[in-house]
Amino acid sequence: MLIQPFVENVFVYALDQFHSALKLNIPFEMLVARVLECIIIDNGKRLNAHKQSKLHASRGIALARERIMFLQPCDVDPSCTYFTEN
Repeated sequence: MLIQPFVENVFVYALDQFHSALKLNIPFEMLVARVLECIIIDNGKRLNAHKQSKLHASRGIALARERIMFLQPCDVDPSCTYFTEN
């Protein structure tokens, strides 16, 4: 459920008639104790082409942060999350 909004975005925004042979790679790596890295890599069109549209409001990162907060026990500090776009 944490990466679902980002994987959905690949299918919604990276695919079009010119990028129909989609390749999707989602590696996970344990960096150190309690730190899991997940990278979503696709060969579709870049996000910048879609970000130029002012009509779209992105919710993927906000949804992922909300879901991470629900997973946190009440007695620990929230997880540190980093989201980047390439």
